[in-house]
Amino acid sequence: MTTREFNPRTADFNATIRVERTERATILAVPRSLDDFTRERKPSLLGRLADMFSAA
Repeated sequence: MTTREFNPRTADFNATIRVERTERATILAVPRSLDDFTRERKPSLLGRLADMFSAA
């Protein structure tokens, strides 16, 4: 287990991550799937061009 100082007020999470603070610890509950943990980003212009040429 890894521990470090953590301030949940300054963190930015998506809705699948829960933060609980107890007297002795801050607990992060994260999903098992890394896909649920990440945020979707809009593809860049270069990413869209690469997708177009890779499909050909």
